[in-house]
Amino acid sequence: MALALGAVAFPAYVVDPVQAGVCVLDHRDLDGQRLEKQAVPTKRVPPRERNDRPMDVRMVALDLTIVPDPNDARLDGTADITVAATTVTLSEVVLDLANAGLSVSAVRVDGAAANFTHESDLLTVTLPSALAPDVEATISVDYGGIPERSGLQGYDVRLFVDEDSFPDPTQPVVATLSEPDGARGWWPCHDTPYDASPVELSVVAPEAFVLAAPGIRTQDDLLGGGMRRQTWFMSKPIPAYLVSLALANYETWSETVTLTDFESGQLVQTPIEYYSPAIERARAEYTWQNTAEILTTFEQMFGPYPYADIKYGMALFMSSFAMEHPTMSSMGWWSVSLGSPDEHDGPSGEWVVAHEAIHQWFGDAVRVARWGEIWLNEGFASYGEILWNEYKYGYEAAKVRLMFKRQGNYQGTVIDPDQLFGSTVYNKGAWVLHQLRQVMGLENMLLAMSNYMTDPALRHQTVTTPDFQGHCEQVARDQGLTKVLLNDSLDWFFEPWLRSDARPSLRVVPFQVEGTLRVRITQNPASAFRLPQVIRLNFEGGTFEDHTVWIESADQTFDFPGTQNVDSVQVDPNQDWLINAAVQPVLASSTVQFLPPFPNPFNPELNVQFLLPSPERVRVEIYDVRGRRVETLIDDDLPEDLHRFTWNGRDGEGSAAASGVYYFRLTTASGFEAVRRATLLK
Repeated sequence: MALALGAVAFPAYVVDPVQAGVCVLDHRDLDGQRLEKQAVPTKRVPPRERNDRPMDVRMVALDLTIVPDPNDARLDGTADITVAATTVTLSEVVLDLANAGLSVSAVRVDGAAANFTHESDLLTVTLPSALAPDVEATISVDYGGIPERSGLQGYDVRLFVDEDSFPDPTQPVVATLSEPDGARGWWPCHDTPYDASPVELSVVAPEAFVLAAPGIRTQDDLLGGGMRRQTWFMSKPIPAYLVSLALANYETWSETVTLTDFESGQLVQTPIEYYSPAIERARAEYTWQNTAEILTTFEQMFGPYPYADIKYGMALFMSSFAMEHPTMSSMGWWSVSLGSPDEHDGPSGEWVVAHEAIHQWFGDAVRVARWGEIWLNEGFASYGEILWNEYKYGYEAAKVRLMFKRQGNYQGTVIDPDQLFGSTVYNKGAWVLHQLRQVMGLENMLLAMSNYMTDPALRHQTVTTPDFQGHCEQVARDQGLTKVLLNDSLDWFFEPWLRSDARPSLRVVPFQVEGTLRVRITQNPASAFRLPQVIRLNFEGGTFEDHTVWIESADQTFDFPGTQNVDSVQVDPNQDWLINAAVQPVLASSTVQFLPPFPNPFNPELNVQFLLPSPERVRVEIYDVRGRRVETLIDDDLPEDLHRFTWNGRDGEGSAAASGVYYFRLTTASGFEAVRRATLLK
């Protein structure tokens, strides 16, 4: 889901068709052709991380009548939900269905009337007979009402605007956006991200209205009385939140693109269908002009388009969001416009097209097992915007968009975030992939992403971060990236970036020692990151050298022998990492230098640093404002180097020092003397 807010070489991939574990569905398209070829991989039983209800939805059929209105929309119909017990025998089936605005008139189990209760957004159906594991039953629910608007979650009624930007009551649109748990707002379902099934959606509505939905259109009939029935069938399994409809008096147009069918490995002609009201069509056509190229580019990067044997489509609707409904993305009205952004000469809303298109791979074909790992959807889609810009418009255009995503404080963690759809998930999630690229290299990272996507065990299944991490580790092994793996694992990378809210904060002090430039890099020991980094040495005269190093501890020094006339030093000069680096000017080593202590103010610890150009006896004493000596921090013979010592805020007897200003006096045997001060705050 998107919020309103140079040339690259890409790896080849190998299609490994799934030959076993499929169920065959008997449906027909508008021409009467059978759709048995739509083979659907069966789900692992039980799906991973299922912990709320021991049931598996096998098929959904929704038969709805919708009467749009400028102020509300009446919905009536029947939902047929075929379920199977998984690990235990069931005496009842519990479905999610909002009480607000909706009521249930009857429930049947395999055609026989059944008792039910509808309370607290739960529809509990008593089964006439116990349902043993892997045995199916079809729950039919007759229901209706005016679903209550609920913003991001649930069924909604939106109005397009006319040429003067005012609501136009003659052109209403009914559309759904159910992520994360709003599907229950308009149909009875198992409202989780991991339980998925094929879906048939049949809608009776005024004949002027066109229905856009996931899958293939299998029926389009005029019924008389100004009404029309349209049916779409989605043969590949999708969870409740990805079931969608968009119903409006759309204008439609289409094109085809050559893509690869995953199951057969054969090239196929895939339809791309576009839906827009007439007043927005020019903007939509301009914004969506590169859709075919976006799909072929992502197929080259990540493996076959998951729905090549079905279609891809986009339908415009009045929303502040855009949503990756499989084969039919819902595109917010704000995403189409004429004109180009600052970073490239393409359509300004093209990033939304790229974002929702890449979701067809990451988020639809593989989907999260739990909402806490939504970064596998949104972080990947956000980085897809960067990759598309890089491919189409060059790396500088990609970097402009990437730097836009760097803004913000990124509150909380990427996994189990404070906000499911906040900047930490989208923007920091994208940065995590960009940083993984620095670790593995672009081609190796894309190969890992492609292997993850084309893994038959994961395709159209639920995934967690270890699934992706495992493919990254395997590529690192296969490509001989020995430095990348620590104890044969990438935990060192994924754990701090995804499960910590910290980010590296480096203090960098470069200094000359007898013809060698020495760079000391320190970071907080409590949140130290392992980082491959580029250190750039800028020389007098404007030239520079880049050196790649691995930072592997909280206090590390790097020597660059024979380096003279260094004017300044940069760490991460291309800004490829989410780090804060405070880089000091290059220090000459001809005299002792006493650097400012840090952090200042401090609590509870303070770092004291000084540079020795040659071995010498050094003494550092700490005094309070009355001139009383509080502690002797160091009194020792030290070698030439940049030295750092930490005061723990206690006096010589181990008692905590009081708040206030303290003075740090450094003296050496050669007669050097200097004083620094810092404030202890409690």
